[in-house]
Amino acid sequence: MARRSALQDEPEATIYGPDWHATQARLHLLEEPALIAVLRLTFRHLEEGWKTLRPIQGFHEANRGREGMDLATVAVLYFLEVEVVDRFRVLALEMIRAVPMTPGTKVSTAGFDDVQSEADLIRLYFRLAGLMGKMGDVAEPARSFAAAAGELVPWAVEFERLFSEVESTLKGLGLDDSEEE
Repeated sequence: MARRSALQDEPEATIYGPDWHATQARLHLLEEPALIAVLRLTFRHLEEGWKTLRPIQGFHEANRGREGMDLATVAVLYFLEVEVVDRFRVLALEMIRAVPMTPGTKVSTAGFDDVQSEADLIRLYFRLAGLMGKMGDVAEPARSFAAAAGELVPWAVEFERLFSEVESTLKGLGLDDSEEE
């Protein structure tokens, strides 16, 4: 039997790993109200996006073999798993790294440009997924999953805005290490 997380129906590969929970606890220890506010908004935003992508990951874990699926459906599911869901989890991991370990400690912003690039890519991939959701030769539930992912384009735009706000807040508070590089 597959290992399940503490959350009901949560897939094995999730944003809700030990690092996520430890980060949520660290948020309560921070002393900068502006940073706390933007980080909480950003993590809530990630949770909202995950609600759409969680069923795709769950389906992937339950149907690893893809027996009996046509090539177009398999290709769409593969795209969703690798380019959409996995990238989304990378964005969640990068947000975890944007939270200071203790109040007043600096955060490495060296990878923040990469996060912006990943966010740009996932926005593009959400658009592509939306188009795949309109393909008549893709079977259910892949077509519905793709269409749902396509609806996340505005989510990606908002994530980019929030992430920029996190970065500028860290810099404004002197909590980024960009001056030390």
